[in-house]
Amino acid sequence: MNHLSQVTLKQMKIMIQARNKEENLEIQLEHNHLDLVTEKRKQPYRSTTI
Repeated sequence: MNHLSQVTLKQMKIMIQARNKEENLEIQLEHNHLDLVTEKRKQPYRSTTI
């Protein structure tokens, strides 16, 4: 019984860590996207038509 609970605790820890990593990646992606948007806004407006 004790061994089993240790295994499930380990699995839960791993799952939580993996989920945190995924969330951090999503947050990073959002930040990168926001950075790109602000960079585009900083640039002088260029018309796409030539």
